[in-house]
Amino acid sequence: MNTRSAPRFRYQLLIFAVTRLVLNTGTRMFYPFLSTFQRGLGVDLAAMSAALSIRSLAGAISPLISPLADRKGRKLSMLLGLGTFAAGAGLMTLFPGFPAFVAALSLGFLGMFVFMSAMQAYVADTTPFDRRALALSISEMGWSLSFIFGMPVIGALLQYFHWSAPFPFLLGLTILMMALVILFVPNARPPGSDEERQRSSFKVVLASPAALAGLAVCLCMVAANETVTVVFGLWMEDTFGLQLAALGFASAVIGAAELGGESSGAALVDRLGKRRAVYSGLCLVITMLLILPWMKFHLIAALAVLFIFYLSFEFTFMGILPVMTELLPAARGAVMGAMVASFSLGRMFGDLLSPWIYRFGFRANTLAAAALILLAAFAFSRIKIRQDN
Repeated sequence: MNTRSAPRFRYQLLIFAVTRLVLNTGTRMFYPFLSTFQRGLGVDLAAMSAALSIRSLAGAISPLISPLADRKGRKLSMLLGLGTFAAGAGLMTLFPGFPAFVAALSLGFLGMFVFMSAMQAYVADTTPFDRRALALSISEMGWSLSFIFGMPVIGALLQYFHWSAPFPFLLGLTILMMALVILFVPNARPPGSDEERQRSSFKVVLASPAALAGLAVCLCMVAANETVTVVFGLWMEDTFGLQLAALGFASAVIGAAELGGESSGAALVDRLGKRRAVYSGLCLVITMLLILPWMKFHLIAALAVLFIFYLSFEFTFMGILPVMTELLPAARGAVMGAMVASFSLGRMFGDLLSPWIYRFGFRANTLAAAALILLAAFAFSRIKIRQDN
């Protein structure tokens, strides 16, 4: 990236971070406010659970669309993702009911993943590998900020207006972000020859041992995270008898830890080297998993360990992300689309596994998560890239 284009790229990174803030707010708001949407729609918990499951399946098909970013350009694919997300919010704005709600969830999840894979590919195209973690970490901050800033805004809309008020709000913001992408993001040609770009597809990713190893890393890490995240609230309730207070503290801990992990990733991953950063982060994640069950005698100690767990997890991901962008440069869009699909599959695996394991105690969940992290470390050891450090 030359010095003349650097200021413009900084504006683009800001646009990407704010766009991720909007999209992640729209996809994460259903967790803390699930009961509010359930009452507004007049459906039971089973119907809401089915809607969320359909949403996860929609996210898993993103690899079928993501190669478009390699063939036709990153900008077009970003706009397609934003347009898909806006279509879902628009449906709920015009027809606020359960069928539109299911469609909005599915289109929102799919649109977010299509935008995210194209955006990450564009950032990778624009920055050299030795500075890529910094740029990707900045663009990823919308994830943690959506929890810290987005949820209070959604809560206010739900409290003072109507249960469906977040959807027109998100629709307007998404249209604004589409306009900013049109104005400030060029439709630059992705790297590689025309023939390489036209061959970009999910099949190319599946034929690459390095890409498959990277997808295994992502799947195992997300599954490990979910194996703990799904049940730590239950563990706190059973252990401390402070459900509301504990969950309130834990929500703040998770948001702050995610931001801390992204910030430390931006500051340290490029300096340490991606491989060293990933292995250091994985070791810290495993250490916290082994310590966490022993913190059952003190709430603050448990929250402190949870903070370090989520921070180190996010830091590790900030090391893995630039490595994923370098596995198949001519098929970056396809690789990043497959990566976000692996997130969906890992999340589904963890969601199914976690409650069953919890019958044997929270320590069983943390041990299972630690085993998955070890599998992730093994898979990461199989990845070799030209600029590895």
